Amino acid sequence: MKRSLSIVFCFLFFGFFLSGCLSKKAEKPVERPKIQETVNRVPVDKRPYSVLSFSDSGRFPAGRELKLEIADGKNAASIEYELEYQAGTLVQAGVGSINPKGEKLPLSRDILLGSCSAGGACSYSEDVKGGTLLLRFKGSDIGSIKGEWNFYHPGNDGKLASRDAKFQLDAPKLKNSYVLVAQTLGLPPQANGELIAGPYHLETTADKTGDMQLTMRLNEESEAVVLWRWDGKELQKIPSEFFGKTLTAKVTTSGTYLVIK
Repeated sequence: MKRSLSIVFCFLFFGFFLSGCLSKKAEKPVERPKIQETVNRVPVDKRPYSVLSFSDSGRFPAGRELKLEIADGKNAASIEYELEYQAGTLVQAGVGSINPKGEKLPLSRDILLGSCSAGGACSYSEDVKGGTLLLRFKGSDIGSIKGEWNFYHPGNDGKLASRDAKFQLDAPKLKNSYVLVAQTLGLPPQANGELIAGPYHLETTADKTGDMQLTMRLNEESEAVVLWRWDGKELQKIPSEFFGKTLTAKVTTSGTYLVIK
């Protein structure tokens, strides 16, 4: 009898123990706080001119590979680059590093919008919309700098814009081409004065752009502003009109556009 009571007692005790464990609320996992990286600490005129364009390596079909060019290493021990972009519903990235001391200027890297296996088979990211470019200048006062870029496939509607929508183009001749509209991380050479808009870089795989209507949103109203285009060798003054904070111009070629007072 005593043994039966002992067994019953053990079952009851064990039952209460289990019920207590099961009724206890599961602890929520502690989320690590996201580290906010400080970017663009130095003024734009102190940053090295860095630009995205389409690669001319010939290794991949046109429009599938981008080229990153950095005009000056700014005494950095190394430069890390991170090209992040939206491809359909996925977020992809091309990452790497550059040793400025071992290379000639401008520093350059080709970045495939896709991936290749060890066996050499390559696949390309589809429905690329654009994203961000982050450069980390290790051991330099420049720190980290970041900008945005938009990407258009053949079959676009010819209505092109930067991600912040402050740079817009009506370009009917570019409907059947790949087009890149990117903020440059720094000013092109020879650009002097107060920056009022830009700089934005327009790049396309088309042989000719045709006439394009450019509209840029200015940071302030001023009658002493000038639209410039950097073609890789020199700055060219572009005739323009403005009303309030809106500047318009007819342009006919790719390049880096900026407005200076």
